[in-house]
Amino acid sequence: MAEPTPDAHQPDTLKDGGHAFDGIQEYDNNLPRWWLWLFYATIIWAVWYIPYYHGGGAKVGPARLKDDLAELAAERAKLAAGGALDEAGLRALAADPARVAAGKAIYGQKCVACHGPEGLGGVGPNLRDRHWILGSNMSDIVAVLEKGGRPGKGMASYASEGTEGMRNLAVYIVSLNREGIKANPAKPPASDEKEAPLDW
Repeated sequence: MAEPTPDAHQPDTLKDGGHAFDGIQEYDNNLPRWWLWLFYATIIWAVWYIPYYHGGGAKVGPARLKDDLAELAAERAKLAAGGALDEAGLRALAADPARVAAGKAIYGQKCVACHGPEGLGGVGPNLRDRHWILGSNMSDIVAVLEKGGRPGKGMASYASEGTEGMRNLAVYIVSLNREGIKANPAKPPASDEKEAPLDW
């Protein structure tokens, strides 16, 4: 019988614990240990996940959505009611043109008589210079608007404008100052005004 040529078809044979089909040999190799550990960890995680999320331990689907929407509505209500904001939060408001416009309207009604149409001062101090009596941070300005100025100086509390109204007014005052420093020869800084320019 003639020896088969190298190109002749050879029957499939089993070896190394694998099997062959259609001329393709498959071996029974061990899986990598990292893959096995990941697979086992997935099984352990599923033992907790399935009962918790599908057995009543956690809300999913419409129930979860309802809770999330309720939480969002509560947060919006808190903000609308004037929830506390730190200095960074107040400064973020200063970038909102709508708040600047709202504050300008309040300024035109309540502040222009004492501080002038451009904030250069008159009866009240200049709001466009580098000097402030009670602080130049947004928190300081809002506090002055809420409590009123120093006793005997004639500035009443602006609390009647509400939290958002006072914030808007503070935003406008800051916007005036940040438009550019302007001195008023007719209204120089008082002796108790400290140099504390807006640096942000």
